[in-house]
Amino acid sequence: MSQFKKYHFINNDITFALLLLIFSFLSHIALGILDNYLTNLVSIFALCLLLFTLQKHSKILFLIGFLFIFALSLSYLPSGLLYGPVSIGVIASVYETNFSETIGFFKAIPLSIYIFTFFYLLLFIVILLIQRHKTSNKSQKKIYAAVYLALLAFSLYTPIAKEVENTVPEKEFKLSEFFKASNFYPVSFMSNAIKVNNTYLTQRALLNDALTKTPEWQILSVEPKYQNYVLVIGESMRRDYTSLYGYPQKTTPFLEQVNGLIFDLYVAAGPNTQPSLQRTLYRSINNNEETVYTDNIISLAKLAHYKTYWLSNQGKVGEWDTMASRIGIQADEYFFTKKGGYDSDNIADTALLEPLKQLLAKDKDQTKLIVLHLIGSHPTFCAHLNGEEPKFHLISREMSCYLDTLKQTDSLLSEVNQILKDQGQSYSVIYFSDHGLAHLGAGKNLSMLNNKEYKQSYAVPFIRFSSDDTKRTLVKNPQSAFNFIHGFAQWLGIKESHLSQEDFFNPQPQPIKVFNWRALVDYQSLKEDPAKQEPYCQMLHHVRPYQAQAYLYQMNDRIFIFAGIVIQQTQFFR
Repeated sequence: MSQFKKYHFINNDITFALLLLIFSFLSHIALGILDNYLTNLVSIFALCLLLFTLQKHSKILFLIGFLFIFALSLSYLPSGLLYGPVSIGVIASVYETNFSETIGFFKAIPLSIYIFTFFYLLLFIVILLIQRHKTSNKSQKKIYAAVYLALLAFSLYTPIAKEVENTVPEKEFKLSEFFKASNFYPVSFMSNAIKVNNTYLTQRALLNDALTKTPEWQILSVEPKYQNYVLVIGESMRRDYTSLYGYPQKTTPFLEQVNGLIFDLYVAAGPNTQPSLQRTLYRSINNNEETVYTDNIISLAKLAHYKTYWLSNQGKVGEWDTMASRIGIQADEYFFTKKGGYDSDNIADTALLEPLKQLLAKDKDQTKLIVLHLIGSHPTFCAHLNGEEPKFHLISREMSCYLDTLKQTDSLLSEVNQILKDQGQSYSVIYFSDHGLAHLGAGKNLSMLNNKEYKQSYAVPFIRFSSDDTKRTLVKNPQSAFNFIHGFAQWLGIKESHLSQEDFFNPQPQPIKVFNWRALVDYQSLKEDPAKQEPYCQMLHHVRPYQAQAYLYQMNDRIFIFAGIVIQQTQFFR
């Protein structure tokens, strides 16, 4: 007590109020308020005033309120600083994660977030220490009551006004929706979290229910062109880091040379696996706002009398399984390399090759659909190298590992192609990635993680190669993953009454939308997050002489020149 009396300025009300104001501001940031601070200024001051008044009124009430806000903010802090307010993508990640994934997530978090967390914790401790030496004043009960009523009115004014103005009397009253409209952000945050959680649980229930219901597909005709169809679903591969699309380091040499069809711009539906594959592998209605959970690629292929197989290097975790694995277990035969979550064991994607050979060797008189679901380039990247050092070199070790994982996927596709060739039957392969990633951190700490703000989180490779392809074809008009289910049917030679008969592989110009965890937004409205490249001199140090001469590359009629050296290169697409 004497120490605090000595430093009187620490113990006065103005200092205490200022510290609470800073705490309120940081708490709002931790809960996902990353911009529009002016809009939430009143909420920040309101939280500060509430905590200050509680301390004056009752130490116990202050501690309850203060500890609650701190615990809520701290628990959401990493997601809040990375992804903003609670969304269905964040909730899905909570339900569908495991311990290994959690560890990977924290490893990928940039240093700045740990610094923010440190100062937030420090501020919390300082306030706790100061309030111990501050006395309550219960003589001003009327003032406290007035403050509480004013804050209550502030919190509930907008929700009540919305209810009064509601012109649809039969509209169901929902408590979470009511409090979501509050101007007091801690209240609206919790209400929105409850709402989004309920939405996710509803989706999961619909998925479970769909497993026992008959699909709504109405097949008109089936005319398969090939004997074996192989769909390879990649993970976290950004198109701009592939040499297929012009990246200077040879990350995808097989895809660069194989004959087939390449989309210049294929846009994933969402920035992470769950919302992306939900809108890619299932049929959507009402302008892609609603999912028909009974209608997916496997149920369609089975009704068309294809023999269906699902080979996954991602997890099957029972009640908590993902959108993809729920489709997979509907296949005639399925194989998961992992008993638990997607990253419960560190297993290479090549573990799927032997099962693929075995499936191709049997039932040769049947037309097959085989889906390979890869772990690919899922963060953290170095974990997929089985303890080996990355062969590529780029800025940070994690980014170097990322390039190596791209090469691994490319090599696997080359092996898949060779396995199919060796079978002696006609075949067609489609490869795409479920989503991209965005950069996180800087310098030696640079890595990548899911992010909804950037084009590169959605811009992914898409290539189709078949046994009868004799040339490489570039599709210049963009295509959306929302349309994939239509293209999938076209690929398999299936005509179905609900699906468009437009040529998926020769699309017309169209506006591209993506689902950013909350709503459909224009792809072109998103920010840029370009691929990183080492300085020219550093590249030369790490590559072979003939490779150094190829660092001028051409794509889409644009020429990129490194170190001012102009070297003529063969046309990228031939």
